[in-house]
Amino acid sequence: MRVVFAGTPEFAVPSLRAVAAQHQVPLVLSQPDRPKGRGRVLEATAVKSAAVALGLKVLQPEKIGEAAEMIGALAPDVLVTAAYGQKVPDRVLRLAKHGGLNVHASLLPRHRGAAPIAYAILAGDAESGVTIFRMVKEMDAGPVLVRSAFALSGDESAGELEARIASAAAPSLLEALRLLESGEGRFQEQDHAKATLAPKLARADGALDFARPAVDLARRIRAMTPWPGAAAAFVKPGAKPLRVTVLAASPVAGDFGGSPGEVIEVRKDAVRVKTGAGALDLLRLQPESRKAVSAEEFANGFRLRDYGGCRFESPAG
Repeated sequence: MRVVFAGTPEFAVPSLRAVAAQHQVPLVLSQPDRPKGRGRVLEATAVKSAAVALGLKVLQPEKIGEAAEMIGALAPDVLVTAAYGQKVPDRVLRLAKHGGLNVHASLLPRHRGAAPIAYAILAGDAESGVTIFRMVKEMDAGPVLVRSAFALSGDESAGELEARIASAAAPSLLEALRLLESGEGRFQEQDHAKATLAPKLARADGALDFARPAVDLARRIRAMTPWPGAAAAFVKPGAKPLRVTVLAASPVAGDFGGSPGEVIEVRKDAVRVKTGAGALDLLRLQPESRKAVSAEEFANGFRLRDYGGCRFESPAG
């Protein structure tokens, strides 16, 4: 099949490579390169880098509609998108014989939107996976061609789950293309009544509120890692609050004294913090503008055993 592929981040790379190995890919679309880092240097998208390495033609329009004439001239059988980063208008979808297929990182209709992986973790879902569906005007609402599910362990970070889904997406997409090409594919409408939303994350979504139950906080930390990061303010008596990103934590059931956010125990492998229900063992932390450290290194560096009254609060801003 002639496949025009549109994708941007690392998540889409396994799918691109799989398609390019078995089908014709006359064009790859990706978001424009953006400045990154402190030096604000332009950095190629992961999909662009992979496409160049494969010897494929790459186009990076600000809006995909700008590439409509070129896409139409290529007469593709299907347009595939995987974390492309912008909505594809109907007039572009109609340029492909079979329309558009999207690779979505959840089991639709759960978690429609830009951040399905984070919301699956926040919701405590027992399973996740990938859905290949036909694109329609409504976001992530099209009929499903292939769905691949797997159980979650309950301790994955968003980054870890993303890598797992990306790996599962490649064979799922190939199966969808096979079904489409052979005419064996049967699209199944989603149960729209069961749809949930997973809107784009903002930095504020990573703020930790220690009045929440420890189980909820542990999920939020996993869901926000690596981005936007699960943030707290570490408050030590006599010192300015320090913004800290919590990279790993474990909930502890039980009744504990103290107030939410209070450091109630410094253990060898954890800094234990009182929460709204239970306690949270902080295992790995990264103080702002410093390297990530273990709980023991954090406790020693900030002399937590020598000071009472240390606590963690929601960050400012």
